[in-house]
Amino acid sequence: MVVADLSRVQPDPSGLYRPPPPPPPPDPAGAYRPPPYHPVPPDPSLLAAAPDRRRRRWPRALLGVGLTVLVATTAMLAVTVARLRDRVADEQASAAAAARLADERLAAGVAATNGLAERLSALEAKVGEQPDLPKVASAVKASVFTIRTGRGLGSGFVLRSGGGRSTLVTNFHVVEEALASPTREVMVANEGRRLTGTVGKVVEDRDLALVEVAADLPALVRATTPPKVGDPVLALGSPLGLAGSASNGIVSAVRPGSLQFSAPVSPGNSGGPVVDRRGQVLGVATSKLVGNGAEGLSFAVPVDTVCAALEVC
Repeated sequence: MVVADLSRVQPDPSGLYRPPPPPPPPDPAGAYRPPPYHPVPPDPSLLAAAPDRRRRRWPRALLGVGLTVLVATTAMLAVTVARLRDRVADEQASAAAAARLADERLAAGVAATNGLAERLSALEAKVGEQPDLPKVASAVKASVFTIRTGRGLGSGFVLRSGGGRSTLVTNFHVVEEALASPTREVMVANEGRRLTGTVGKVVEDRDLALVEVAADLPALVRATTPPKVGDPVLALGSPLGLAGSASNGIVSAVRPGSLQFSAPVSPGNSGGPVVDRRGQVLGVATSKLVGNGAEGLSFAVPVDTVCAALEVC
């Protein structure tokens, strides 16, 4: 009886049982022979599940290449970013330097402008110090009158006005003739306007007198600043009857009780005002020296003396 070796029975792929092949015939020589080897075909399910090492090599290679590219790209980006930062820093430094330069130039321009403004102010101040004589003469002449007596004439100016009356200042020697008349009347005129005036207070030793007029007339203002040698002056009046005349000069000297000036005066100027650059009264023109080559030696009674003597200011 042949006993089958069940340990070597292999299942058939189809699921049917197949008995093992019969054992080989005994060796005539009596030697042992191993049974023949029957390879067992592999299970297809196991074959399908087995990993393919060759297929796994490609993803790893691609992953390595990708990582290399990524690292290289990252490095290039880092270098590019660093360069951009350097460029931005350089541009910012250049912009800051340009801004500082602009600020310096602006400061220099402002300083130059301030310097020009200061110079301009100084020039304007100097120009302001220069008298506008035509303007002064125009403003003053409305207050300057020709004063006529019976046989003579002179000048006078309004120093006080209000309440329908005005007071003119003149020289005593201009109205001395009218004092002999009971009425003490004189005629005063300015640009065609004629008024009758009455001689009021007189101070003979100061050669001063007042004439009262029944009208409101524009009055001049006394100077409050003492005159200085070299200050410009205008002398206004009616030299030789030429009403509305003006001559200019400077203060030549300030003497006790007398103001010496260089503006030319003539007969008829007596009693007229001597004014400063602002048109304020410095004194009353009184006389001049003539002969022996004398020039520009005119004299006026100072306004302080006028105010004190006539009590009119």
